[in-house]
Amino acid sequence: MGNNNLGKVLFDSVENDSIIDLSIDIGDLTLDMLTENEGIKSIPIVGLLVKSFNAVSTVRDFLFAKKILLFLKNTNDVSLDERIKFVKKIDSREKAKIGEQILLLLDRHETIEKSKMLAQIFKSHIEGKISKIDFDRISYSIDRLFLPDLERLIKFTSQDYSPQEELQRLYFSGLIVINYKDRNRSFNFDFSVADYSLSDIGKKFLDILYPDRLKHIQDNLNKFI
Repeated sequence: MGNNNLGKVLFDSVENDSIIDLSIDIGDLTLDMLTENEGIKSIPIVGLLVKSFNAVSTVRDFLFAKKILLFLKNTNDVSLDERIKFVKKIDSREKAKIGEQILLLLDRHETIEKSKMLAQIFKSHIEGKISKIDFDRISYSIDRLFLPDLERLIKFTSQDYSPQEELQRLYFSGLIVINYKDRNRSFNFDFSVADYSLSDIGKKFLDILYPDRLKHIQDNLNKFI
């Protein structure tokens, strides 16, 4: 099956209610559980992956399937009716395109945590809290994130943060913008003379995932300037 069709199967799985009945902690999921649990295999995209397992790719496919299950389970907070309405508004070609985009992102994620984040962002898109463009932009930022930098940003205070390297990486992920006091320095990417602030996408990202820390981060970035 081509990637495009596989993408449509993933997207269709969003409106499947099988994930609701799973009592398994997906974090503890084993390969045997994945291949033998009928409830898991009844989820269209996972069942398709299980059928494709072979001796060469089993480990990678298992981890990929685990990320997909986590993604689906974390979007499950949205009611089934709301998910069905969302899916019905999108034509078959667009479903395949969006599903393929999500699969490619999940496959690239080096940590399970990123897949959970992506699910929360997609959930906000289903609920109409962010646009498709915002979903695309935040997904791009998650893909480029070095998670320890994000963890430092969430907890940091202006007094104990050594920002140059971390803030540069957050800038390249799109979560932070740089405001140069001297425009001539901007051409040389001289981060030492820059002011930092959250980008529009950075604010939306944090408002979805860490709403209780958004003001704290903004205040401390302002103090750092």
